[in-house]
Amino acid sequence: MSTAISFPHNQTLQAFTPTQGTYADNTFVISASSDGIGAGQIQPTATSGSSTDYQSAFLYNILAQGSRTTALTFILNDSGINQTPPYYFLLGSEIGNLWLYSFTPATDVNDFSDSNIVEVEKIGLFDTCIASILYYSPLSLLFIAGQNGNIYTYNVGWNNQGQPVFSYQRANKNYTNPNNLTISLTLVNLVPNQPSLIVTGLTFTEQQTTINGSFIFAVSSENNGILANGTLINGTNNSVATVVDENAQLIYTATQNSLVVNAFNNLQSAGNTIWTTNDQIILSLSASANPNNVDSPQFSQGALFIGTCDNESSITDQTLGSIYTYDPASGLISAWQSQVILGPPSALYADPNLHLLVNCGLTGLYYYSIVYTETAPSSAELIPNTAITTADSKFTELVSVAKLIFQFEQGNYVPTAS
Repeated sequence: MSTAISFPHNQTLQAFTPTQGTYADNTFVISASSDGIGAGQIQPTATSGSSTDYQSAFLYNILAQGSRTTALTFILNDSGINQTPPYYFLLGSEIGNLWLYSFTPATDVNDFSDSNIVEVEKIGLFDTCIASILYYSPLSLLFIAGQNGNIYTYNVGWNNQGQPVFSYQRANKNYTNPNNLTISLTLVNLVPNQPSLIVTGLTFTEQQTTINGSFIFAVSSENNGILANGTLINGTNNSVATVVDENAQLIYTATQNSLVVNAFNNLQSAGNTIWTTNDQIILSLSASANPNNVDSPQFSQGALFIGTCDNESSITDQTLGSIYTYDPASGLISAWQSQVILGPPSALYADPNLHLLVNCGLTGLYYYSIVYTETAPSSAELIPNTAITTADSKFTELVSVAKLIFQFEQGNYVPTAS
């Protein structure tokens, strides 16, 4: 039995931190908001030893297009996160609109305002809610998943002004989503340098046989990224999110009520169930590699973050949520310090250093850390979980945080720490 969750979707949050240039070590964040976009900038203010003080400014409900935001992704060119601003991102909406926006950072975070986020152009209108967007820069391919199960492919180029230009290729419309499950997109290299696309929540019917779960689609530049039919990952019925560990060659799948792991070389089996929930429903999944072995021996092989909420008949923006952690080194699943999230954690985005952004409810955006050696608070409210319709700015100071850097990794690759 599955629970239908129409909004918000679990790919409504993204962040990245340039490592070079004028805005090196600044972090830029985009998230879904009740009436449009939430956006913010986190800026370092002082550094002492291994810790840094940060100040941030966040806006919400800006540039609404008359429909709720359901998917977001940055579109970064071949120079990746070190490109020169403005940065560009795509927004998908509940009524099927796809919009291109620019994000220009502020020299001083105190000056960050809604003028730093500018609508560029409407890219298209789809016949379904846009559930997920993923850009794969090495092949200049953009994948868009509709809530109805369609998967659309675009080619991305760049004009003389450094602005992305989109060319529609084709769509695979052989899959459906009759139970309104969560659809998300993730990349995996089952073979080195041969990417595939993992799509959760799909249903495929052939010769009166119906299967549901996560499917793997081969990606190739030879056919402009147009997707042939995929292969089911067994044991992923009612899947909602995926995390890939390329080094350990493992695929972690969150279904609505379990966490399952499959080995690259044995996707035909049902995989191993790591955890099964009781009265909780899983909404989201993210991971941190922890390459510096912060808080070792805990999380010496990284950490998975699992966002859940009570399995109620109607999940609203006020439904309380929880975050669980999975430690691959010990195999332990644990509630995160009994931390209650003030809204359903629909989207998670972790940096490599055990810091986490959580998008919940219709607006709320929160910062959390499980680094016990930091003197910083373990949580901070970046955007309040309310449906206020003005683009108010909220300033937050994060003090003595071990390096905060959100690496924009295409497909959410999560290498195991060495």
